[in-house]
Amino acid sequence: AGPAVASTPAGPQQQQPPPGTAAAAPADGFEMMAARPDVHCLTGGKRTEAPAHVPLWEVGERGFLPVRDPVPDLPGPWAVLVDLGAEIPMMCADGSARDVLHDHEAQLAALDSEANLALLNSVDLLERAHSLYGYLCSAFINGVDAGAPRAKKLPRFIARPWCNVARLLGRRPALDYAACVLYNWDRVNRQGPISMANVRLLNRFTGLVDEEWFFKTHIVIESEAAEVVQALARGLDALGGDEGAGAGPDPDPEALLLSLRALEGALWRVARVCLPIMFERAEGQGALCDYHMFYHRLRLFIGGWDLEYEGVDFGSDPQLPSCGASPAASAAGGFAQPQRIAGPSGAMSALLPTVDAFLGISMSNRDLGKLLSEFESYMPTAHASFIRRVRDRAPSLREYVIRLHAEQVAAESAVGAGGAASAGAAAAADLASGASDAHQAASCNVDANALVSTYNECINRVLDFRWRHFQLVQKYIIDQAR
Repeated sequence: AGPAVASTPAGPQQQQPPPGTAAAAPADGFEMMAARPDVHCLTGGKRTEAPAHVPLWEVGERGFLPVRDPVPDLPGPWAVLVDLGAEIPMMCADGSARDVLHDHEAQLAALDSEANLALLNSVDLLERAHSLYGYLCSAFINGVDAGAPRAKKLPRFIARPWCNVARLLGRRPALDYAACVLYNWDRVNRQGPISMANVRLLNRFTGLVDEEWFFKTHIVIESEAAEVVQALARGLDALGGDEGAGAGPDPDPEALLLSLRALEGALWRVARVCLPIMFERAEGQGALCDYHMFYHRLRLFIGGWDLEYEGVDFGSDPQLPSCGASPAASAAGGFAQPQRIAGPSGAMSALLPTVDAFLGISMSNRDLGKLLSEFESYMPTAHASFIRRVRDRAPSLREYVIRLHAEQVAAESAVGAGGAASAGAAAAADLASGASDAHQAASCNVDANALVSTYNECINRVLDFRWRHFQLVQKYIIDQAR
């Protein structure tokens, strides 16, 4: 729960340039971010919202944030979720969460109907309900007196309507990253920036500034990372080809170089400007997100759980993703066995998996790679689909950069060894191997060493991000557990 598990690219090729390029010259100094004042400050994100007909999770100008600000309210009988959500900090503080929720059983049970479900007539409303259910479920499990037994079953009046909502979203009934971060904010000034000063949380467990600061930092990171996504999209266009087919226009190495330079700068801003926000301190008041408070107060509510969802049989419902347990009907009522649910994690963000897919980075630890793949099922379906499209794109960026550099080295060697005649033979060999005239002509306009160097700097920025993110894990979890 909390910060994502840090990971590093697999194999020696991720820490070294592609073969034969170890001595590549810097890409015109663009890797020196000190000379890039534009990446040293926050942008404030995309302030305008998309109209209602645009899919909520369309990946674009806002990166992986929703194209419209989260809706704070719900219609008709669903308003009870909003009202109860506002009471969560008090319920958790005095240990009354289960009692309060049982007091509202009739209202909550009434939501389990097709007529009421139809009132949630947009993905926006479904996401708001899904987020509130996640918070209420965690409060039901954890918002009790210290001596109370841990809940083993989520009552029918919460489980069934929540699963109805999750089914329509194509997601698990879980307190996921989207519920805590991506769709858990509002702007104080709706025309203002997506910034620490102008964003507030919609749902809270503790009501303390530490919790607010922790989740708002992730919101700002996602907002600022929109430039990462945009640079990556331009890189995909520059690669040409087609998703999974390899057919289409030829790569444009000049446009690709520009997109990689933009990607490097955007990753630098996220790692060096956004991540340090988490460690900021208020003068005379200490850390705005205290390590001790996070580990001993907030982390309790954002852990995973093993829980039976009363009245829901995951094994017989193909539209409801299984949550990791072996679904089987119990003797009493045909309900599923307890489902293993992961808690919200930064690893459920689509940001780094998309960058990994674009740059060709894989995990050296198979178990970690399997876990990160599993987390994709907790993402909004549009985000998981976007990652798959990038991953399946042909030609891949890494293959293209290595090939382009090899062609340049071969051409330079041919010219040096035999002059024009050898160069002509090398060109003929290229044609015989299937290289097109258009590709050769385009390749000559960009020094492949510059492209290789910038690609490698993007790899370094990913390593930088993961290392700095690991420092968050070290301070907020590892050190506190000792």
